[in-house]
Amino acid sequence: MKLSLLTFSFMGDVLTHRMDAETLCRIAKENGIEELDLQEAELRLYGVKALKKAFANSGVRCGCLIAALPFCQGVERYTASLEKAFKACETIGADKLMITAGIFDTKVCKQLRREEQLRRVIELFTIASERGQEYGIEILFEDAPQPHKPLSSSTDCRAILDAVPGLGFVFDTANFLVAEPDCNILTTWEMLKDRVRRVHLKDVVRGNIPRAEVCQNGESILTVATGSGIIPLRPFVEKLKADGYDGVCCVEYMAKAGVHGEEHSLYLDTYVRNIRAYWEGEEIRPPYGTIPGLDKPVSRIFFGTAIRPMLTG
Repeated sequence: MKLSLLTFSFMGDVLTHRMDAETLCRIAKENGIEELDLQEAELRLYGVKALKKAFANSGVRCGCLIAALPFCQGVERYTASLEKAFKACETIGADKLMITAGIFDTKVCKQLRREEQLRRVIELFTIASERGQEYGIEILFEDAPQPHKPLSSSTDCRAILDAVPGLGFVFDTANFLVAEPDCNILTTWEMLKDRVRRVHLKDVVRGNIPRAEVCQNGESILTVATGSGIIPLRPFVEKLKADGYDGVCCVEYMAKAGVHGEEHSLYLDTYVRNIRAYWEGEEIRPPYGTIPGLDKPVSRIFFGTAIRPMLTG
């Protein structure tokens, strides 16, 4: 099983000088992860020279670069932004470029008809895919957690893939929920698996959660540790293995508040152990201990009655 690490959760630590390229690669290596999925902005934060040195020292590499390009707002800058992203891939040694359709363009998107958005998405992904062939870099996109764009539903993603033959897909296990609250990821996998090049193993809780990703039905989803949310990741990972999927699975790690620097390695370990257990078919049992005077082992995990933390993840 080939694992990669989505690194955006470490960006706050970089800004406060509690994370650098060497530490990032060491944390990945300690958890048996050989690749990173880096945001384009992280190349500036860590520094390209520092990243390349850390890659050489650790054996970790950038498997995929993620770039946000203007699809609906400032689209006249698209070609220049695309070329910049390709150059960044070449510099850092990434052979895959995952393009996300803008970030701060919600207002503009809502002024466009969905059909126009879809037409524009297909047109711009076609340009990227054709240019990517010249660079030898594969273009990918994911089911994005933005319900106001035609990128989060399985039917829209299928339509885009059918319209752009050279485009690859990144299957995020949770993002479909923003447009399809009753999404069955096993059924959706069957619908899209012929074009999947990378998988984001994301687990979430769902509800009325502040500062989380907002769904079309008014609920929100918040990323949590693998195995502690509502996504049926064990049967999904078992399906990947049964289908002979040999691509990369990306660990979508969400840093806990108050965890910084080297401490991240301990928390990331939980994600990785669960994912590997799913792949190997191992049963995950809670840890047990002993108490003097008792002849039975006692679970170290127990539940109280504090309902609010359970509801809010």
